[in-house]
Amino acid sequence: MAHSSDKDEPRQRMGQSPTRSYPSSVQLSHIPRPYQSTTSRFSSNSHPNGNGFTPRRRASYYISQPTPLEFDEEDDSKIIVRAVIYVIFLVVLVLVTTAVTTRSLTNTILPRIRVVSLSVSNFTVSSQFGIRAKWNVRIQVFNPNDRFKAKMDKINIYLNYKGVRILRGDAKGFKMERNKNHSLNANLLSMGGNGTEYYPVKNAVMNEMEKDQKSGAVSFDMVMEMRINFDVDGVLNREYYASAACEGLKVGFKTAATRSGTFVNGMKSHRYITLTPF
Repeated sequence: MAHSSDKDEPRQRMGQSPTRSYPSSVQLSHIPRPYQSTTSRFSSNSHPNGNGFTPRRRASYYISQPTPLEFDEEDDSKIIVRAVIYVIFLVVLVLVTTAVTTRSLTNTILPRIRVVSLSVSNFTVSSQFGIRAKWNVRIQVFNPNDRFKAKMDKINIYLNYKGVRILRGDAKGFKMERNKNHSLNANLLSMGGNGTEYYPVKNAVMNEMEKDQKSGAVSFDMVMEMRINFDVDGVLNREYYASAACEGLKVGFKTAATRSGTFVNGMKSHRYITLTPF
């Protein structure tokens, strides 16, 4: 016994507890051990594969995302300003080009109209029977355009006396080549017929006309309304409605009893009183 105590003394000095001895009747399974766990670390409930081994972790891969482009707001505003300037420039260029082209193509000159002759026959004026006469007017039309052919139709010829309309007659349409003349004859009947329309005239107007006739000359005004069509070999087409007036057309009578009169003015030029292009 003395020897065993001597052996245990150094262990106590070193901080170790002496070895405990248990009788053989004590079951070691009931002795608690600090490293044993009542629940197994490798139970089937703790691992999805149930084989007792910790499953391998799935490798996580890094997916690279593209770096978003950075836009310079100042550069965007400059691009927008340049685009607006270019658009304005193109619009102005197109408008100017169109205007110049249209002007060069449609720079037409209206035909020149002249009354070559005006004669009257069977001229009788009275408050009882009104105006009875037959007028013949010969008109010369000249197309001064170098590039455009001209066509005139829907022609109406009016005969006025001191601003009062007496007659209206129509004439057939015609075509004119470049820089060419065309002669037009129209017969106007005061009693109607031959495409002529007679307008009622007041007695005061007829009395003045009779007085002028007895004095040797009666002046009339001619108004010619028409539609003018210009074309360049059928490619370009431009139309006008125009009204030309030839005023102061004097018809002379040799004597007061003469019922026929002739034109004494020579060729009388026109002047346009209305012009409606479309």
